[in-house]
Amino acid sequence: MTRMRKFLFAAAVLAVVGMSTSGASVAKAADRMVVERAWTRATPPSAKTASAYLVLRNAGSSDDRLVRIESQVAETIEVHSMTMDGGIMRMRRLDAPLTIPAGGEVRLDPGGLHLMMMGLKTPLREGDRIKLDLVFERAGRVAVEMPIARLGATEPPR
Repeated sequence: MTRMRKFLFAAAVLAVVGMSTSGASVAKAADRMVVERAWTRATPPSAKTASAYLVLRNAGSSDDRLVRIESQVAETIEVHSMTMDGGIMRMRRLDAPLTIPAGGEVRLDPGGLHLMMMGLKTPLREGDRIKLDLVFERAGRVAVEMPIARLGATEPPR
């Protein structure tokens, strides 16, 4: 291997390693949709619902839409909004698919947009991980693995 080829190989390896994040859950589809900071919280044993949070970053040149979320952990998963109305918290399912603008991002965080997992098939236990498939109109299917933080957590586990 020539010196130039060795250099290019080493640069490629470093670039791939540099793209990873320290402990954060990251998934990509066709280098267009990047999913970061995916996480959820532990649930009490009898809970049938849980919220999940993540950041969707569209590195593509066209807007994309999240059209479906699938998982073995819950019967249904929807994108919900959370708003305060006269001191009352209201959660509502988004009526249209979530749009992620080209070159932009959408944050699903506690207190705002979030994934609502309904009909949980088993309690979510701190320290475990769950898998979701996010299906986008353009980017296709993105497999996401998210850690489960402690009950009541306000940020992803470290």
